[in-house]
Amino acid sequence: FEIPVPSLDIQKKIAEECKQVDKEVITAIDELSSAEEKLADLLNNISNYEVRLDTLCYVKGGKRIPKGMGYSASVTNHPYLRVSDFKDFSIDESDLHYISEYVFEQIKNYTISSEDVYISIAGTIGLVGIVPPNIDGANLTENAAKMIIKDHNSLIKEYLCLVLSSQKVQSQIEVETKSIGVPKLALHRIESLMIPYVEKTKQEEFVKKAMPYIKTISKAKSIMQHSTSRKQVILEKNLK
Repeated sequence: FEIPVPSLDIQKKIAEECKQVDKEVITAIDELSSAEEKLADLLNNISNYEVRLDTLCYVKGGKRIPKGMGYSASVTNHPYLRVSDFKDFSIDESDLHYISEYVFEQIKNYTISSEDVYISIAGTIGLVGIVPPNIDGANLTENAAKMIIKDHNSLIKEYLCLVLSSQKVQSQIEVETKSIGVPKLALHRIESLMIPYVEKTKQEEFVKKAMPYIKTISKAKSIMQHSTSRKQVILEKNLK
């Protein structure tokens, strides 16, 4: 193999810059662990008062692309959200797939609003989050469901998203999926989930407390995820 051998000064420069990336990753790992622990503690102490999910929300499923049809080769007005796009209580828009107007007409009743909360029901089960406003109305995979809040004066979407991610609810989801031996969460089982409930003002206070932890977790994960590509940039920059 032929490898580039720059001057000793350049080698040291590359090593120092890569070492800085490693330091940031180590810091990110510590911050991630701390934030996840604090968020878990917050979630586990929300409220002992619980209500069935279907008293607060309608649960609707997504829809697969019709047989024989596929994704659009270009960007259209109709994003098609997959479970792989679900990330950090939101949507990772780096690799969105789209469908044509024709395909959209076949499944146009299976979209998700930015006022709803999604949950994955197959594959990686139990991922929850909110769709950003810029892709409001995107189509939703059959491997996910949406929860439509009946009364936004009684329940805010951010609170719903957080309580669904709590151990109290995730443990119910785990039991439901294992009990039937099928790796898919049925809509009627989502409806029967018992979720911690408090009045709206307390929901808002809870979300306000949780947001700094969520932002720290998202930032830390991003630093860890992009560390390898950052080192590649350092190499390419210094070996020109």
